Amino acid sequence: ESWGSNPWQGVIDPYEMGRNNVVDAIGKIISVGGNLEKIVFNGNTTCPKPEEDPEIAAGVLRMIKGAADAQLFFNAPTISGKDSTSMERSYRSTESGQEIKVKAKLELLMSALGIIKEDSTLITSDFKLPGDIIYVIGETKNELAASEYYLLHSNNKDNSPNKNNSQNRIQLGENVPTSNFEEIKITYDKMIEATKSKLLHSAQYLSKGGLAYALSNCAIAGDLGVSIGLDNLCAKQNEQNDALVLYSESTGRFLVSVHPANKNNFERIMKDVYCKEIGVVNRSKDFKIKLEDKDIINTDVDKLREYNKGRISY
Repeated sequence: ESWGSNPWQGVIDPYEMGRNNVVDAIGKIISVGGNLEKIVFNGNTTCPKPEEDPEIAAGVLRMIKGAADAQLFFNAPTISGKDSTSMERSYRSTESGQEIKVKAKLELLMSALGIIKEDSTLITSDFKLPGDIIYVIGETKNELAASEYYLLHSNNKDNSPNKNNSQNRIQLGENVPTSNFEEIKITYDKMIEATKSKLLHSAQYLSKGGLAYALSNCAIAGDLGVSIGLDNLCAKQNEQNDALVLYSESTGRFLVSVHPANKNNFERIMKDVYCKEIGVVNRSKDFKIKLEDKDIINTDVDKLREYNKGRISY
């Protein structure tokens, strides 16, 4: 089972949000050793009353259309779901005494179920062995909009859906992830081939929090550090900086680790898709990320684990 959801993307473009939620849910199934066969969805729609606001009604149609387009492409139908189309309420402020009306954001939570016929293809996200080579599969694009990075660094913390869209765009960025189904399908097929060939020691789908979160999650789970260089990921587009590469939430990407003995076979399988070597797993717990020989992050796994206690993981 897996899921895809990012209501903040819907503030910018509900159609792309619907597409991305399906792609993310499928990608998470692929990352644990699943395949594209017999994936089905449960869709849960929440929104304020669409009959009272044409913009909300249009947004609902767009996000459902986006999800439907993705499901048709990947042959992964919805078999169940639930709609909550009155997600708004009024309350009286204890400070001002005024009545305040709050509304939920448009959201389409796409929950996916895939069938894995036998357990030999199952993969976990934890780094396994010191010396394993770390790769990013799938291109990291300038798609930071509606990301955890923007939400964390927004100067205005009032991201209420009651504000107009132009203000929300300023707070959340402009470049929401856009899923290229054809490219992503090829990447998914190559990941499935590498999995069946037993070449992967670990795999994590890149979604909320981007590469930075995925690296920390895999390191904490394996209790092993990493030495990472971002230069390979910045080479194609000079405008890419460390924040973009670490926190972009471009869809259809994976973080994997491979034993050095499997390097050639793995790279042969991945030769037709975007595949970049970015570092190695450490025997120590040092967690280091560099760009152009400058430290971007220099910490250790124990500190990362302590910081992540009590927080929600994606």
